Amino acid sequence: MAPKRGGVMTIASAVEAMGPERVSFAAQSFLARFDIDVNLNFLQCVWEVLWYTLAGTVSGYAVFHRNARSVGMSASTKRREVGYPEIGGFAAGVTVLGSALSFLLVFRLSWAFSRWWEARGMWGEMLTHLRRICMLLLSTGYAGDFVLEGVACAQIFVFAVVDELSRGGTTVDDLRDKLSPEVLEVLGDDRLEMFVGMGTERVAVAHSWICKSVNVAYDSGLLRPAEHIEAHRHIGDLLMPFYGMQKVKTTPTPDAIIILVRILKISYVILIYPQFMAYAFVMKLSDDQVQIKALRRSGFYTCFYVVLVALGIIYFCVLHVIARQLDDPFGNDETDFPLDDWGLAFAKEIQRHTETAFGAQVHSEYLAHARGIDAIIPQPAAT
Repeated sequence: MAPKRGGVMTIASAVEAMGPERVSFAAQSFLARFDIDVNLNFLQCVWEVLWYTLAGTVSGYAVFHRNARSVGMSASTKRREVGYPEIGGFAAGVTVLGSALSFLLVFRLSWAFSRWWEARGMWGEMLTHLRRICMLLLSTGYAGDFVLEGVACAQIFVFAVVDELSRGGTTVDDLRDKLSPEVLEVLGDDRLEMFVGMGTERVAVAHSWICKSVNVAYDSGLLRPAEHIEAHRHIGDLLMPFYGMQKVKTTPTPDAIIILVRILKISYVILIYPQFMAYAFVMKLSDDQVQIKALRRSGFYTCFYVVLVALGIIYFCVLHVIARQLDDPFGNDETDFPLDDWGLAFAKEIQRHTETAFGAQVHSEYLAHARGIDAIIPQPAAT
């Protein structure tokens, strides 16, 4: 959901704040008593749709009930049997406003979904670059310090990006829970603490460590010149998806669009649409239907009116809610990216590739090399 910005207070936002946002916390506390875990943002969105539906339906039903009781343009007229005239301007005005609101909501939803899809593509592009860098390092067949460090730094790079885009505040204990024991052994406690202490610079630090590991692998003769060039091409393109995702996160929806949609939505779904539907039910009644008060004699018309109005309001409100949730795909909404799960999945995938490349002895071979015991660095074959 897009972050709220201060300095903009309208009648529409004030009316909107009267309902959904005041009840969401209380409802979540009530559900927590029964051990029902519900996302707060999702609960707020559901309540918002219900609130607008209830407000619009009740306001429209009051007019519908009045029309059903006294079918006439004026409650004081003695000729109530005259009924309501069919005025084409009413229908034309409601149609124009409804079409305008539909266009705005569809445009808002399309724009939000394009941002969401763009961010998803950039996340996949970033992981593709990291996978290729890791594969180039693992293809050397050398379970040495700089190779394993490069693979480990690729994993903490992902968690640094997740921390920067989502919640923030990752601690050393959080990284220990996410990383495998082998990766923790390679990095060491001192490096982890230094990495966490970098704050917002963690992404750049992890990026520089990956670059250093690739350079050392090339200087040691483990990477051929063509592989070294390819690895640096992926390293050079690695930060572009990250900054692209930051752009999506930090670029809000223009205030003019937000205010216009809110004002038009509140006016249409609470006032215009329900009132017009109440008028439309009586404007074509025949004289016999007016005399026998057909709308009051049968409950079918009342139920049909309530269902028809409620479905129309739900349609507009759900479109608006989905568009707002898709604005920022790095939050806690139901439609947002599960970045923590994706980061853990990537770390496990790279760990499996590491075990496949070096076998079950990868950890012991690294420790033997680090301690200087039977450390044999394979030399590249002579050409």
